[in-house]
Amino acid sequence: MTLPIPPEQLAAGQNVAVIAATVASVLAALAGPWLLWLIIAVLLKIYDLFGAKGTRFGTLYAVAVYGYLPVLVGKIVHTAVVVGAPAENFGKVSLSLAAFLPYQKSFIYFFLTACNPFVWWSLALWGIGGAAAMRSRSSGGVFGLLFGSWFVYAVVMAIYTLAKVPAGIGF
Repeated sequence: MTLPIPPEQLAAGQNVAVIAATVASVLAALAGPWLLWLIIAVLLKIYDLFGAKGTRFGTLYAVAVYGYLPVLVGKIVHTAVVVGAPAENFGKVSLSLAAFLPYQKSFIYFFLTACNPFVWWSLALWGIGGAAAMRSRSSGGVFGLLFGSWFVYAVVMAIYTLAKVPAGIGF
């Protein structure tokens, strides 16, 4: 036997849910870049360890922070586009290459959602900055590590999303 929830308790629960969602969103927005910078700096340090250059982790972390600027610009552009879009189109707004295709449940569509030119721009800056910080003659190895890591991430996320999205879901 279930007891009905009084309307005032239901309203209080909804208010708590809205506040919790807002706090979680703000915390994720603040922690996300720090975590990404840490991951990029660790990848650069791993590359540095194989090259035995001895570049300080703080220097590589600074490269990760400065190279994040294009991603930040992309987020600002995305926010500006979302603000200008009608509410029913919020979910359709994207800066990825998938924006040129209609929604479909396919691997290529989900892979293209990870193909964001602003992210590629940051990957290039991280590669150039990492190679410069490590005083490497060529930035090809650093680019290979960063773009390879991004590619593996994009493929894994596309497969995961393809497996999780039920058939018939779309815009």
